[in-house]
Amino acid sequence: MFEEKVMTALKELNPDTKEESLQLYLTQVKKIYFDVFKISFNQKSSQLKIPWKKIEDYFDEKNYAMTTRANYYSSLFNVFTALDYNKAITGQIKKMRDKYKQQYKDIDDGLKSQKQEDNFVSATLLNKFIDDYTKKIEDGTFTEGTTADDKHLLQVWMILKLLREYFFRNEIATLEFVRKKEYDASRKKDETDRNMIVMEKKGWFISKNKYKTQKLYGEEKIPIEGQMLTDLKFYYEINGGGMLFKSSFQKGGTRPTKMTPNALSKYLIKWSKNNIPPLVLEDGSKKARSLSTTMIVKAFQSAKQGATKTELKKDSKNRGNKPTTMMEVYVSTKEPEV
Repeated sequence: MFEEKVMTALKELNPDTKEESLQLYLTQVKKIYFDVFKISFNQKSSQLKIPWKKIEDYFDEKNYAMTTRANYYSSLFNVFTALDYNKAITGQIKKMRDKYKQQYKDIDDGLKSQKQEDNFVSATLLNKFIDDYTKKIEDGTFTEGTTADDKHLLQVWMILKLLREYFFRNEIATLEFVRKKEYDASRKKDETDRNMIVMEKKGWFISKNKYKTQKLYGEEKIPIEGQMLTDLKFYYEINGGGMLFKSSFQKGGTRPTKMTPNALSKYLIKWSKNNIPPLVLEDGSKKARSLSTTMIVKAFQSAKQGATKTELKKDSKNRGNKPTTMMEVYVSTKEPEV
């Protein structure tokens, strides 16, 4: 009953925020109360005077990155504000959230934490996996009778290719093949929770509807062209319609096989731990790397934009303005007439 009250208050305070995000706020607050204060978050405990400084000790003990700390403080702030909690404490929570957000913003690099630095790999390495997998696929026989290993190889190959081409977030997990007729029916129903590869005779395209910034940008339609189109048609011929990816190819197993954004994170972490060269620490020991869609995109974007970013920062410093100002005010994509 109390959690329902909290969710109702959160929805009233944040009417445009997705329910799963609101649920995450509550989940993280419950975790803080249980792990840090050793009590459950309920109607009574939510009003108790508790030692808030213990949260920082907990974060230090867990070695949480500034982004993780900011997220937890953001959850506390949203829940406390929704419940009209003690304004002095709520204000202090907001200050801590803003402090870590600013620290994150001040880092003048795409690698925002030691964890990201440890898991950073080159686009060259990832491209080699794509090339090696392409060769195996071309040499192999991919039919309905392929082994689970072959299916995993084919799936990782497609995930890496899509991330290299379109730089998606975890919404890539929910992509599905659909015919134009099904797409039209979905649009007619105003469905906003499907990410589709639409197989239209005039040309295939991606219809992205459920993604992080969907409320701001709405449906995003991306034409599929060139080698990516060829590869997706091949992938469709092998796997057929429906969802592109599965979390497991276990026959007769009890585990769910539907790929979700969370399942994709686990899937890529398992793949990278088994295939990506480990990080060698100062004492000679080895630490497995864990690649997410974020780190894979950082690799591809760093290779594509890294040199440009370095030059832009240098030119901006000479000009006396920020790189964003240089891009927005001084850089045009138009071709001059003379």
